[in-house]
Amino acid sequence: MINMLLTNSDSLAVCNDIVTTISQATAINIERLAIVLGFVLLALAVSVFLSCRFFISFLSRIGRQSIIQSKTYQFFYRYHAVYWWGFCLVLALHIMVAIGHAGLPQAGDPDAAIHWYILGTGLVAASAVLIVFLSCRSLIGLAGFFNKKNPLNSPGYQPFYQRHSFYWLIFVAAFIAHFLFSYSHAGVWPTLP
Repeated sequence: MINMLLTNSDSLAVCNDIVTTISQATAINIERLAIVLGFVLLALAVSVFLSCRFFISFLSRIGRQSIIQSKTYQFFYRYHAVYWWGFCLVLALHIMVAIGHAGLPQAGDPDAAIHWYILGTGLVAASAVLIVFLSCRSLIGLAGFFNKKNPLNSPGYQPFYQRHSFYWLIFVAAFIAHFLFSYSHAGVWPTLP
């Protein structure tokens, strides 16, 4: 009986359809996981930015010191380093899931061009966020914890540290480009074709 089912071409076609549907569903779920991690990254990036000295300086310049002095903001600001570590962890997961899903774009892949754009802007954004982190007060505190010296006393580090807001602008531009390419490819929530 089983042999009859397996030799029947209609049964083989149904089995092939089931296997194809399962593999597409798995790929869609992995892509969805990458998108969820991307949105978590966005929330953590906003948290890092809003608790950053660059943002505080901006609020002071436009006369909004009352926001900075509120107890709610002071509580939020206190966890700047925690937002950074959460961002770095989720970024690592996002990169692993995304590369696990799409791999490196290959010749013959109909989506290779958009995958290269997504990967390229993602790498620029990840590089920019690394530079932002290296110029951040959280890293300065961590460096001071391990060697008891403040890196700001180093003449080579001060000019780098002072351009922190410029590095943020580079990151934001790369992040927006990455988001737009990703959105144009997958939308907000991909579905089976």
